[in-house]
Amino acid sequence: RLLIKFAFLFAVVIALYSSQLKVDCVTLFGTLPADSMERLQGVTTLDLSCTQLAGSIPTELGTISSLERLDLSRNSLVGTI
Repeated sequence: RLLIKFAFLFAVVIALYSSQLKVDCVTLFGTLPADSMERLQGVTTLDLSCTQLAGSIPTELGTISSLERLDLSRNSLVGTI
C-alpha cells in the first residue's frame, strides 16, 4: 500500500505542472488512495488504465470538476463515480 501511495503521489506532483496525469500500463498494485484525489483539481485527463489497481473506486474521484477524460480500464476496480 505504501508503494502505490508513493507512486501515485509522485504522479500527482507531476500533474501539478500539467493538466494530464497518465500512468497507464505501469504496475502500481493496490487501491486508489482516496485522500489524494483533492490534489488532482485542475487535471483534465486521468489515465490509470492497465495498472493492476483493485478495490473500490473512490467517490472523491467525482469531485475533480476539471476532469474531462477518465480511463480506469483493464483494472479490477468496482463501484461508481
